[in-house]
Amino acid sequence: MDLKNYLCGRGVDVSRNKVLGSFDHHFIELNNFYTLKDFYDYESQDFIYSKNLINETKFFRILVKEWMNFCKVGGHIIIEMRPNQILGLDALVKECQLLIGEKGKIIESSCDPSTKNGLVVLKKIKSILEKGDSIDKWSFGILSGGFSDNQIDKSVNSMLEQKIPHFEVIICGPYNGQFKKNKNKNVKLIDFDSTLPWITKKKNIICENAKYENLVVIHDHVSFEPNWYDGMKKYGNYFEVLTNVMHDPLGRRALDWITYGIPLRPFSKYPFTGAGGSLDYADWDRNVNIAALCIIKKSVWKRCPWDERLLLWQAEDMKISGDFYESGIVPRFNPHSNSMTIKKEWGDYILNYKFNKYKLGRATSPSLKILLTFYMKNFIYNRFGVYLKRPDAHNEMQRTFLVPMISKRTKTNKGN
Repeated sequence: MDLKNYLCGRGVDVSRNKVLGSFDHHFIELNNFYTLKDFYDYESQDFIYSKNLINETKFFRILVKEWMNFCKVGGHIIIEMRPNQILGLDALVKECQLLIGEKGKIIESSCDPSTKNGLVVLKKIKSILEKGDSIDKWSFGILSGGFSDNQIDKSVNSMLEQKIPHFEVIICGPYNGQFKKNKNKNVKLIDFDSTLPWITKKKNIICENAKYENLVVIHDHVSFEPNWYDGMKKYGNYFEVLTNVMHDPLGRRALDWITYGIPLRPFSKYPFTGAGGSLDYADWDRNVNIAALCIIKKSVWKRCPWDERLLLWQAEDMKISGDFYESGIVPRFNPHSNSMTIKKEWGDYILNYKFNKYKLGRATSPSLKILLTFYMKNFIYNRFGVYLKRPDAHNEMQRTFLVPMISKRTKTNKGN
């Protein structure tokens, strides 16, 4: 395999052990925080070379995305690999096709018949960021059901306090709070109402009307800590989908980086069949769920909008998280920005997955009693559409509806 045509200009060897003697070498620990930004500017390298690293762990999707982020347009990513149970050559080619999309193309893939080792070469053909995209330009969207005006006011004020140079706030749904009475040029109201909690429609309306490429869509119980914008600048502008640290009023982690362990089935009678639990922030799982706070590029949303067949409490966030995976979109976690939810019960989420670089780690719980309580709540949620002690469980609008009702509503409802 002659690689000299690709190993030209400014490049870096990212293999665990140095292979290219005359070029920079930087091995970075393989996890959800993998990035080359401590060493290079984005889209600055003529080539990125890797040998026997891509399938060393389960983080191969993150590696491909990050290498694309730091490769120049016209540059190459050279991946030499030894097939194993995590990833073979054919699977790598399929993954790369999905992950690079229109931003690049595969120009070579081959297998050495004597060693069975493989080679894949990618060429970057388009910049990662859309024109006009900037870390200083943000659209925030808040979902309103008409019951939480005071909390929405708190959320909006927490956004205003970030002092972002260019931003807007979109409130979608019934709302009669501070910013309806006292107009603010940065706050836009979209009065969308319906007899059913059509949360997916509201999220799509927010994204469709957003002015900027950087979008944050939140539920009405979420607000931002003062460091949120500074944390985003520290993380950087190269992402597809993100979420960040979230605490409950007692300072506990609150559903900020979770997985259900298996693909969920939002259109089944009992969609929540997995063991939902918190991931280590450095960990990643194909079934990670982006819930009450979703940071997303508008161009990514256009590829993968929320499924409007689903209502609130019908696993709508799980559905789009699964759609992200199937579309080659890789959700990541930003540990530098903080937010808060008023929901104390979210801090009771007690299953934790141990970090494992090869597969989803073992789920642990502080006690058998707590674990049994969790599964009982999960059963009731599946069966009746509500959690025990849920503050809004009495609200019939927020119970789980069956798919036939959704289909009927989709055809007849004139809008929210």
